[in-house]
Amino acid sequence: MQIENFKAKEFSVFEIFVDKNVPFFVPFYQRKYNWTYEEEVLELINDLEEFYLEIKNGNQKSYYLGNIIVKPIKSKLSNTIKQYILIDGQQRLTTLILIFNYLKKILKKLKNSFTSEEYELYIFELDKILYSNMINKRILSLSNPSSDDVLMRIFDSNDFDNLNSEIKKTIYFQNYENISKKLNIQSKEELEKWFKILKNIKLAQISLGENDNEISVFESINSKGLPLNSLDLIKNYLFLISSSNEWRNDDIDKRIENIMSNKLEKIFIQKNGKKDEGAMNHFFSSLIEKEKFIEPIKNKKEIYKEFKKIEYIKNKNISKEQFEIFLFKLENTIDDYQNLLKYKKEFHISRNIKNYSFSYLLNSKFDLYLTLFFIISEKLRNKEINQEEANKIYELLDMHNMSMSIKGSVNKDSRFISKYIKLVNGNINYVNLLDYLTNNFKNKSRLTTIEEFTNGFKNTDLYLSDKKMSKYILYRIENYLNYRSGEKIPFNYTLEHIFPINDRNWKNNFDSLEYKESFIHTIGNLTLLTNNVNSSLSNDGWETKKEKMKEYSYLIKLNKELIESNSEWNIKENNNSVLKRSEILLKYIKKIWPIELMKNVKKPFHIKDKLIIQKQKLTIADAIEIVLFENYGLALTPKQIEKEIKNLIVYIENNDFNIEITFSKDKISSGGWMIERLHSNCYECNSKRNEKNLFKKNDKKWTLIEENYLKIKNKLKNHF
Repeated sequence: MQIENFKAKEFSVFEIFVDKNVPFFVPFYQRKYNWTYEEEVLELINDLEEFYLEIKNGNQKSYYLGNIIVKPIKSKLSNTIKQYILIDGQQRLTTLILIFNYLKKILKKLKNSFTSEEYELYIFELDKILYSNMINKRILSLSNPSSDDVLMRIFDSNDFDNLNSEIKKTIYFQNYENISKKLNIQSKEELEKWFKILKNIKLAQISLGENDNEISVFESINSKGLPLNSLDLIKNYLFLISSSNEWRNDDIDKRIENIMSNKLEKIFIQKNGKKDEGAMNHFFSSLIEKEKFIEPIKNKKEIYKEFKKIEYIKNKNISKEQFEIFLFKLENTIDDYQNLLKYKKEFHISRNIKNYSFSYLLNSKFDLYLTLFFIISEKLRNKEINQEEANKIYELLDMHNMSMSIKGSVNKDSRFISKYIKLVNGNINYVNLLDYLTNNFKNKSRLTTIEEFTNGFKNTDLYLSDKKMSKYILYRIENYLNYRSGEKIPFNYTLEHIFPINDRNWKNNFDSLEYKESFIHTIGNLTLLTNNVNSSLSNDGWETKKEKMKEYSYLIKLNKELIESNSEWNIKENNNSVLKRSEILLKYIKKIWPIELMKNVKKPFHIKDKLIIQKQKLTIADAIEIVLFENYGLALTPKQIEKEIKNLIVYIENNDFNIEITFSKDKISSGGWMIERLHSNCYECNSKRNEKNLFKKNDKKWTLIEENYLKIKNKLKNHF
């Protein structure tokens, strides 16, 4: 940034406000006044009171309050300065103005403590500070009409008790009230003390030249100093584009202010008055992804940088038409965002949900899919897709998320959807999304196969991995059962383990602790209850629990079926009630979601498959080789190797590999036998019977020797 011709000079506050007697104007691109009393304002007052002690002791003559940067605006007729555009220093000057307003109010209250000459002199001095040229034009005015109105009320009001509640909620009024309470001036001496303090405050005023672009200066100052948030930086950039072109006018500036402050900024204001910068950054990141088809921006510092590369606005010298097109697109995206937030709440509170899949995706995956939601909303608005197509996309994504959770892999990676958007260049439709989810082997977040889904539905600890999905699946089944009777339910039930986690009353209902733990958190052992019933059931035995549930079975049809179809509730290998119920629930799942699409999922080829196929027989050494190759770089204990080998055997059995396993999984043990097998079988034998270790042992943990890893990898290089 280059400044053509600036002048810097130090002044006292009285010189800044009085001797120059030129009003300051806070432009649109400035962020709002946001000094809080508890932090910045109180710190300033405490500093000034300490400064006064230094004055009394003769140790200090002035208090330096920093720099203000202004751009003078001259009258075309007289060539004199008629106004200062305040580029930097709004927070400090506004706080000083609030203090001076308080002093004027107290001066009037203590009028009888002064002689008439003293009083008139003080009033004259204060009015010269607060007003310009003595014509009741305030020394500080704001481009934002609502904020300017609040400041005007504080300047002009004699009766603050009668100000409306909205004004009393503003930061201007709250700071004014707190300043009043903190200073609490009760005497002439205290008032004169504060006059003396304020007269000794110094500021350095830096004035820009006529041709210097004040927005460029403001942008540079705030990007290098105390950082603005992404909304402020982007708002300033839009003002910078406007100010750089001849077509700039007040209407365009007001439109930028209305879009960025009155519409967008209000969305992110939290109950405590602070902005939710996380949500704000995510909004802009998704907006940029929508426009540029790039992967998610994780570093908030990159948001502003990437925003300036958006096609419509990357050139500051654009036409008015192009700029207005971008503002129109931005405003539409903000409207879409507000609507999405509204629909997001619907799932928990409404009995009249029009689209379960869409509402639940918003509720549970809002951040993950925001870019996609933006693109679909825009396509719907432009009639590039219809609502039926959009609903099919939502239903497909809903099923995809369910399948991921059922598989035991909750989808939290936003790159999955960004890669899809980039792959199709933003041309989102149901057909190419289905193709991406079923045929793309490189997509680790693909749909599961029907076999994977069925197996996962029965065996995945869904309660532990994705409690929200557990509840949603049961909720959708309950709504399916209710729909036939014309009823709908809100999403306000709680999850209950049928077989409880604390099993003191269930000792006869399972064979072994290990087998019980394999099923207790699966979907088959979960149901829905109302809050009051859930708390009353506690860890009761099945008969007691069933009787209590029966009282409320008319409320939840899931439980009516559960009670009627189960005279007992066991987790036993020969009579597993949980597995039986999982199969019943699975039948409902197939009626609610388009599960048949999973039949089209092409099974990906794993490196593990190639390693298995290369073996004519699978020895314990072969199994260890495969396990350690898959976990290369990790040191595994014998117990961990044992677990991985058991998983490998299940994988081989489930996928019909024509290969003989020459050892029994029942004999695998992490004790001495496994250690012995590692010692005796982990070597290669060539024709000369020279032994060469395949694995290495360190501190009772085993890894694959790097030379052997590279050799195996080289054989399989076409599959990496």
